[in-house]
Amino acid sequence: MQGAWVLLLLLGLGLRLSLGVIPVEEEDPAFWNRQAAQALDAAKKLQPIQTAAKNLIIFLGDGMGVSTVTATRILKGQMSGKPGPETPLVMDQFPYLALSKTYNVDKHVPDSAGTATAYLCGVKGNMKTIGVSAAARYNQCNTTRGNEVTSVMNRAKKAGKSVGIVTTTRVQHASPAGTYAHTVNRNWYSDADLSADAKTQGCQDIATQLINNMDIDVRQGGQGAGLGRGGGTHTHHSPRQPTALEPARVSVILGGGRKYMWGWKSVGIVTTTRVQHASPAGTYAHTVNRNWYSDADLSADAKTQGCQDIATQLINNMDIDVILGGGRKYMFPEGTPDPEYPQDDSRNGVRKDKRNLVQEWQAKHQGAQYVWNRTALMQASNDSSVTHLMGLFEPADMKYEVQRDFTKDPSLAEMTEAALRLLSRNPRGFYLFVEGGRIDHGHHENVAYRALTEAIEFDNAIDKTSQLTSENDTLTLVTADHSHVFTYGGYPLRGSSVVGLADGKASDGKSYTSVLYGNGPGYQLSGGARPDVDKSESRDPTYRQQAAVPLSSETHGGEDVAVFARGPQAHLVHGVQEQSFVAHVMAFAACIEPYTDCSLPTPASPTAAVQTPASPTAAAHPGPAVCPPSLALLGGALLLLPALH
Repeated sequence: MQGAWVLLLLLGLGLRLSLGVIPVEEEDPAFWNRQAAQALDAAKKLQPIQTAAKNLIIFLGDGMGVSTVTATRILKGQMSGKPGPETPLVMDQFPYLALSKTYNVDKHVPDSAGTATAYLCGVKGNMKTIGVSAAARYNQCNTTRGNEVTSVMNRAKKAGKSVGIVTTTRVQHASPAGTYAHTVNRNWYSDADLSADAKTQGCQDIATQLINNMDIDVRQGGQGAGLGRGGGTHTHHSPRQPTALEPARVSVILGGGRKYMWGWKSVGIVTTTRVQHASPAGTYAHTVNRNWYSDADLSADAKTQGCQDIATQLINNMDIDVILGGGRKYMFPEGTPDPEYPQDDSRNGVRKDKRNLVQEWQAKHQGAQYVWNRTALMQASNDSSVTHLMGLFEPADMKYEVQRDFTKDPSLAEMTEAALRLLSRNPRGFYLFVEGGRIDHGHHENVAYRALTEAIEFDNAIDKTSQLTSENDTLTLVTADHSHVFTYGGYPLRGSSVVGLADGKASDGKSYTSVLYGNGPGYQLSGGARPDVDKSESRDPTYRQQAAVPLSSETHGGEDVAVFARGPQAHLVHGVQEQSFVAHVMAFAACIEPYTDCSLPTPASPTAAVQTPASPTAAAHPGPAVCPPSLALLGGALLLLPALH
């Protein structure tokens, strides 16, 4: 229903703006001179905040390259009835900006696992490995031990802060797993994913690491820890010695990935992927295979060598206060019916070790609460007796924003607010990882509308955080792990739909869209030729944009990505930097290891992190647009209704 509604809005927008109407005031040079003078005046008044940061927040737009940021800005503006490019995103308004070089140690074009290790732990690693240095080898469990590196979130926890992860993927996915896991295979989500060798060698799946590696205060998502100056310098042959950079525990976990699972400063992770996914896993996991989501994913060798799946690391590697996202199936024993889809065997728990990781996690904390739907999340976030929160809202990744059930599934902004409510209770501050993880998935499918609407909701979550925190004591960074082979061109008229047709025809006499992909499943031929595309087809929210090279899944791009910064020490974000620099800025700003001697003054007037927020129980917004559509926009849509029958 929502997809059809948004389609009407876009069609109405096309009727209203397709003629390329330019605002009259923009024809006057004085308009641009005034605008530039105002921007220059603001720049001259900009003063770095030289105090330490009480709170640390990193927003990770998975796959959100610069071309995605641009197209998102235009679409968000058009959804509010404007031509598009002149309307700033919330992240655009951050005062400091840098470019980040995203390559992995072994690959020019990276994946989300190796990059998570860089921006979350401060050390670059190899592709498909999480929370380990480049001395560890993909899928070789026995190279894990001695090569673990520690995330900033882990260090924040040890410094007395609460921590959390929030994601729209599974919470065991590559990005959130970077906060807590150490694995040589990013796909070891549960023990069912471990190879025989990995089990023999004692490797742990990512879900197990989630509940064991550190104490996370908040966990939301589909599952997720650490950093070090000179980290990862030990060889894998050397015995692992306890150091100041050893893993802690996680308090908040929100996201998808529930099937993989059946303090001090507060820490949290929020993601729309599974919380065991590569990006969130970078906050807590150490693995040489990003796909070891559960023990079912481990190879025989990995199990023999004692490697852990990512879901296990999520609950073991550190005490995470909040965990929110997806990834239920990796947490529960094989065959455990899913509470939301009890008749669908494909969504059952997958753990072969018969462990219920959610129960194990709850047993660690007297005030721990597990939820799996929006209503329960809202209730728990307002319950003062809840000290640790895990919300897993899908068996694997959470639904795309355009497909979300607003009564059952929380939005990324809602999960982020819930995490902030719990984490901000800690007077010593917090660390929060928030991931818009399905931007990446939309691009891999060559469905640009899905990617861009995910990015709009990601910006909405940043907006919510800006309302609830103060830049005087909270360092907020917004960045991406990598880009995509996604382009925006074709000389479209100003105000024309960003997902519509380019102005003019291609050399083959056929139309083409303004947004295209270099490769992916959008490649197609009809009778040996490229198929034509019309206006209505291009604006269908499920339309797969054309690609130049046939692949089952579109690839990442290798160009630099942006880093937006606001708050204490944000001025350090400048120029062109290695991606690992991001983690070091955060550690220095908070005066945590290895920068405990930073000598930064505390904020002069520290404020509570959450400032009288609007109730998260308020009705969900009807779609990804921030502002309601104008009457003209609705009128345009209604005029086109007959054509839709």
